[in-house]
Amino acid sequence: RYHNGSWQLPVLGWIWNVFRLLAFVILLIPAWIRMVAYYFTNSKIIRDVRYGDKKRRNRLDIYLPTDQHIHDTYRDPRRKCPVLVFIPGGAWIIGYKAWSALMGKMLMAGSKKLIFVSL
Repeated sequence: RYHNGSWQLPVLGWIWNVFRLLAFVILLIPAWIRMVAYYFTNSKIIRDVRYGDKKRRNRLDIYLPTDQHIHDTYRDPRRKCPVLVFIPGGAWIIGYKAWSALMGKMLMAGSKKLIFVSL
């Protein structure tokens, strides 16, 4: 509210907003733990493949399709496998490729013949 020439947030409103934010974070923790475990333990994800000159920044993750599709593709080199390249937002400054782990997980569950690349 506006009081004495400046905008002021009532103390109770500010405390309520902090409480809501903390509750939101606490409720998301189980989902984050599952995604982190999926990202770091799944053998179908090839992490940190270098593609440029900058050692820390130019890395990508590759989400591979099912074992059966990979074996079939190697047996017959004429077979093609679609590749979806995802570039997360962040203006090339704050984006991180692990943020797309949920998208990669859903795409791998829905399509057994797709390679997903996250920059």
